[in-house]
Amino acid sequence: MKKTLLFSFLSVFLFSGISNAGNYNFPIGARQGAMGNASVGFNDFWSLWGNQAGLTGVKNITAGLYYEDKFFMPSLGLKAGGVAIPVGKLGVFGFSMNSFGYDLYSEKKAGIAFAKSYANIVSVGMQLDYIGTSIAENYGSVSALVAEFGMQAKVLKELTIGAHVYNPTRSKLVSYNDERIPTQLRIGMVYNFSKAVL
Repeated sequence: MKKTLLFSFLSVFLFSGISNAGNYNFPIGARQGAMGNASVGFNDFWSLWGNQAGLTGVKNITAGLYYEDKFFMPSLGLKAGGVAIPVGKLGVFGFSMNSFGYDLYSEKKAGIAFAKSYANIVSVGMQLDYIGTSIAENYGSVSALVAEFGMQAKVLKELTIGAHVYNPTRSKLVSYNDERIPTQLRIGMVYNFSKAVL
């Protein structure tokens, strides 16, 4: 009985991120990829795709481009670009776009984000995404609106805890078979041992 429960627990938590067919919430950024996509505690421009609360670390207008070519196949290429604009004490606005696939199958996502820090201890962020899938050969296209929310708390000077939820409302992609966009919840922390190690 205990082995069955342990196996079930591990299956749900270890394989849930790779078990969905569509993945509109692609991890973007070299550092996130190098660290196993553990990015909810990061506080930089690439938080546009990891945890929008981390945008509060952006102090100047910043833009970035990203391209990932899996298995040397351009048809599996992931392209992304974005810009983050700090607006004084109001907060940080961000705009992002990413695209996966090619002319026969593609997934696209465009988002508008906002993040604000409170007393340099707690940061919150949110993003509204417009996502769409297009399949050739008379299958057509579908699209939906999705929300994302994130939070970060600086517990100690060196320790930041973050949480991010993608699509908490379980937005429906198509009515047929009640197909919904996956909901993802991520929690993590970053401990800065030094400027070189975290």
